[in-house]
Amino acid sequence: MDLDNSNKELITELNKREDYWNNTIKSISTRLTCPANEVIQLQSDALSQKQRISDEIKYMSYELLKFKPLIKKTRKVKTEFYLTKYPLKLQGKDKLYMIENDLSLYDQRLDIYDVHIDFLRESLGNLETISYAIKNKISLYQLTDLE
Repeated sequence: MDLDNSNKELITELNKREDYWNNTIKSISTRLTCPANEVIQLQSDALSQKQRISDEIKYMSYELLKFKPLIKKTRKVKTEFYLTKYPLKLQGKDKLYMIENDLSLYDQRLDIYDVHIDFLRESLGNLETISYAIKNKISLYQLTDLE
């Protein structure tokens, strides 16, 4: 499979993951109005989701790190090709342009990973905000004896 199709499939898969996280955060946030006897379960669910999203950030970061050496290796191969085997004589900027063009799909893959990791970090921030809201709700219940 070529890298272009692989990138398209990755985007599709990550869009599904983003939909999952958006729905999960929406579900947890709508449960903030739950009665006092359900708030501990809500807190547990939010904590569990925070751990899952942290694990996904870690996984995606490792995928990104695994991909970077491949780009460097490919850059070396392409540079050698344009310096020694390319049938036309190229000037410095032309060689760089050709190499960058050949690596554009690799750069796209890096950008895809970066965008998804940023999304996950923002989602983690949303879950942390929800967790603070839950903690405050528990404190209010304890202060007002509504347990």
